[in-house]
Amino acid sequence: MPEPGCLIKHEAVPKCGSFEVRFSDGSSSRYFYWDDIPGRRLNPDQVDSEKALERATAIARAERGSAMTAPRCPGCPNLA
Repeated sequence: MPEPGCLIKHEAVPKCGSFEVRFSDGSSSRYFYWDDIPGRRLNPDQVDSEKALERATAIARAERGSAMTAPRCPGCPNLA
């Protein structure tokens, strides 16, 4: 089972991908899609990697709680 608020980066194409937040209760993961090349974005609401990471990190921190005592899972960026 994933750690609470596990955050995983997916980048199949350079400068384009998603951040996945996995939840420990087994509920569906939440994805934050991003593209760092504005001309390539198919959805006008899609953001760059910095903004997507900011949003995903906020959700992951909320899942972990303010203490942030749970260990990070492999592939998690630094949430501290």
